[in-house]
Parts: sequence; structure tokens; C-alpha cells
Amino acid sequence: MTMTVSDDGLRRLISREGCVLTAYRDGVGTWTIGVGHSALAPTPPRPAPGMTITGAEAEAILRADLAA
Repeated sequence: MTMTVSDDGLRRLISREGCVLTAYRDGVGTWTIGVGHSALAPTPPRPAPGMTITGAEAEAILRADLAA
């Protein structure tokens, strides 16, 4: 079974979770960027110190994470 998220659902998720465009360490020390995309995610990119992304890139990463 494949689940899809509507554009409205994606906007609501981003609004609720927040979006950070510069890599940061989360509560357990894992590098994270965008909408909760961590270095442990199965999809690229791998967040690292000093990394920045655009809002469009954050959305694309989130879509890839949700698809995985």
C-alpha cells in the first residue's frame, strides 16, 4: 500500500513541524535540516555542519522522505 500526502497536508506538516534551512544538531545530537531530515534518514542529503538548503529543497527532501 502506498500513501500519498496532498499539497495541503504537506503544508500543514511543515507548519506543525517547522522548517530549518541550516543544519543543526537535534535533541540527541544528530545533524538535522529542513523538516526533521536527519543524518540517519535513508534518503539524501546527509546533513553536516554549515550546510544550508532552500525552502524548495526542504520540501523536495521532505517529499522524498515521505515516499521512502
